[in-house]
Amino acid sequence: MNMHVNTDIAWLAGLVDGEGCLSYYSRASKNPKHNRGYTPRLSISMFTPEAITKAAKMVGAKSVITRTLYRTNKRTCYTVNASGPRLRILLEGLLPYLTTKKEQAEILLDALYMVQPVRAGRLPGGAYSRLTEEDLALREGYNLALKAAKRLELEERK
Repeated sequence: MNMHVNTDIAWLAGLVDGEGCLSYYSRASKNPKHNRGYTPRLSISMFTPEAITKAAKMVGAKSVITRTLYRTNKRTCYTVNASGPRLRILLEGLLPYLTTKKEQAEILLDALYMVQPVRAGRLPGGAYSRLTEEDLALREGYNLALKAAKRLELEERK
């Protein structure tokens, strides 16, 4: 790997450490035939569009989300998200360079390796695919472990 690539990866890791959020996003289904879903995700939000644009290219994001935050005197906040299969590759590359978010990244990587993706929806014959109680418990365990690591990081900052 050439030095420029290592520098870019280290830069992105610093951005994730400072401005990033690693989450195992949990959402309830609107359809009662489906159950709760979980999505591993990396989000980076800040007020600097140049840095977010560079980060978006590096993580392979299709777009940058913009929104106006009224509590910050109507400043525009820029957000980039990464999820799905590319998140595993991204976290593996960032892991050696992460410091404050290293434990969270390890938990999320473990979840990405251990949890099999399930596509909820209609199956042939009209049935709906659902996560088993075991699958839900495994996902919720990773969600709780990630939240605990975040609390620990906040306590260490005090």
